[in-house]
Amino acid sequence: LDQEISRIDQLVRRLIDYAKPLSPRRASVRVGALLDSVCEAARAELVQSEVRLQREEAPELPALDVDPLMMTQALLNLVRNAVQASPPGGIVKLVAKRQSQRDKDQLLFQVLDSGSGLSAEAQAKLFRPFFTTKPKGHGLGLAITQNIIMEHGGQLHARNREDCAGALFEVVLPLPR
Repeated sequence: LDQEISRIDQLVRRLIDYAKPLSPRRASVRVGALLDSVCEAARAELVQSEVRLQREEAPELPALDVDPLMMTQALLNLVRNAVQASPPGGIVKLVAKRQSQRDKDQLLFQVLDSGSGLSAEAQAKLFRPFFTTKPKGHGLGLAITQNIIMEHGGQLHARNREDCAGALFEVVLPLPR
C-alpha cells in the first residue's frame, strides 16, 4: 500500500510539474560540469542495470546559458531511458560536441543506447504525454524533457542508430554568440 501511494504521489507531482509553465533560471554552465552532474545522478541505475556509460566530450566547448538543474534533468531522463533500453553488459554513450548548421553555432548532445531501437509506432508517439513502452512507466519523461529543451531554444530528435542496434536521441542547443 505504501509503495502504491508513493507511486501515485510521484505521478501526481509529475503531472503538476508538466502542467506548469517552465521558468528557467539561466546561468553560464560548463558543459563538463553538466555532464558530471548527469553521470553522477545516473550512477546507481547504471550499476543496478549492469550497463556502462561512455562519455565523449569534445575539447574546448563553450559554456552554455541554461538552467543547470533543468538541463541536467533533461539529459538524465534521456540517459535513464537509454539505460533501461540497454541489455545487461550494454553501453550507453553520452556525447557532447559542437556543430554548425545553416551558419548557426550549436551544441549537440547525443545519447545512444544499445537496445533494440525504436519501432515506427513508438517513433510517431515518443514525445506525447502518457505514451510509454515500459510496464511501470508514466509516459511523462520524454514529454517533460522535450519541454525543457524547447524552453532553452533547442530541439530534441530521436531515431534509430545506423551503426548498430539501438536508439539515438539528440539535443540541439544554440550556443551564445
